[in-house]
Amino acid sequence: MLTRIFAGYGLDYSDDPTGVTSLVSDRKGAIEVAGGLGEAWAAGERLLGRPLDPLDHAVLERLTAETRSG
Repeated sequence: MLTRIFAGYGLDYSDDPTGVTSLVSDRKGAIEVAGGLGEAWAAGERLLGRPLDPLDHAVLERLTAETRSG
């Protein structure tokens, strides 16, 4: 779910192959390493330069459309 929310903001989220950390990146080449959900969320906000809002209307609409189509 976090991957889908971040994608709505132009961010990518993935688990590091070690399973210990996660990677958050923007689509301009900036990458941050996070140790958990709280750190990943904060990294996303730093990369975006503003707060992430999982209840943003546009994000919710996109998630709903994805759920219906697939």
